[in-house]
Amino acid sequence: MSTRRPAALAVSVLLTFLATLPVARGAEASGDLAPLEGTWSGRIGWKGDTVDLRLEWTSESGRSTFRERRTVPLAELTGADPGSFSRPWAPLHFEWSRDAGKLDFTGEGAWFFRPGGKFTFQPDPGFAEKVRAAGALRTDPRTLFFMALQTTPVSLVSALGKLGYEDVDIDDVVRLGRHGIDGDYVAAAAELGERPDLDEIDRLHSRGVSAEDLRSFAANGLGGIDAESLMRLKSQGIDAAWVAAMASAGLGTDDVEALVRLHQHGVSPDEATGYLLAKGIDVDTEGMIRLKSAGVSPGYLQEITSSGVAQPDIEKVIRLQQRGIDPATARDLAALGFTDIEGIVRLRSQGVSADEIAGFRKAGYGDLDVEDLVRLHTHGVDPAFAAKLTAGGISGLSVDDLIRLHQSGDADRLIRNQEK
Repeated sequence: MSTRRPAALAVSVLLTFLATLPVARGAEASGDLAPLEGTWSGRIGWKGDTVDLRLEWTSESGRSTFRERRTVPLAELTGADPGSFSRPWAPLHFEWSRDAGKLDFTGEGAWFFRPGGKFTFQPDPGFAEKVRAAGALRTDPRTLFFMALQTTPVSLVSALGKLGYEDVDIDDVVRLGRHGIDGDYVAAAAELGERPDLDEIDRLHSRGVSAEDLRSFAANGLGGIDAESLMRLKSQGIDAAWVAAMASAGLGTDDVEALVRLHQHGVSPDEATGYLLAKGIDVDTEGMIRLKSAGVSPGYLQEITSSGVAQPDIEKVIRLQQRGIDPATARDLAALGFTDIEGIVRLRSQGVSADEIAGFRKAGYGDLDVEDLVRLHTHGVDPAFAAKLTAGGISGLSVDDLIRLHQSGDADRLIRNQEK
């Protein structure tokens, strides 16, 4: 079952009918546009500032009757006296000027019934010429009358012609005008570079992409973006300045979904720039999102990757940050040869510092690995103990021997024996 709205269906049927009517080509080309006549009835709106107009006219052959209903602001009806509408037999005469032509209304007021009378539509020759310049197929009075009723602005017709839209269909022009699209909007869409078709223009407008949005994207050097991408960005509240800043960071509009995901997760252009500046690590869109969600700042990432640690990746950097290891600590441990991130995490989680490692090396124990250092630290063996033994002539001990001497308390006795 069709769900098409009756009004939209009536518009389509009328336009289809108009397209089948014969036109005197000589008269059309010469600008001899005869007036179109019909009858009208109307009533002042309940707020007193509008008129509910009902128009009726027949086809040239007299075989078809058409009806249209429009609610028109009273201010647009020149000469309309709202009080006369409800006074029986009061003369009514007012005009409604549209870009496509002028409607002249005459009639009488009524108290019980709807006031009404006759109307005459006089097409505007200048508007008709602009329609022809745009490549539209018909500019007969009936078509122009319908364009007037549908509020088709002359700026729209002019813009289509100037921008090179050829063989446009009247149905499309009327539809754009009915949806509030004027010449300025079409011109703004054309500034993007690759001229969108009329359906794309209609969809851009319906999705809330304004003329200002279109010009902003063009002004920010993003003219190559397509209509679908624009609508997707607009739906996410992403403006041209944000997209341009991301493009400067190295993230172009070729992957709009990546931009959307970054925006959704709060990754700013400055943060994206910072993440991408980190050396020795590959950071893609998902990597930025992961770093952002883990609380890793671009500055931290840059300092860690330049600290000398080996083969940093996203997850390892996050581990360092979550374990509270600052870049300075990572740099000091890397300078002592401990460049493996897992080893750095192990040392710091057990409280082994760079100073402690340096102390053992000064005492002659420069070949201790991560687990050796952890064992010594957990058993309370510090560099001072090792240095005392070395100074007493006892050196080159194994880790087990150092721990055993420390636990037994025999270090001083051994040193005295060594001195004898």
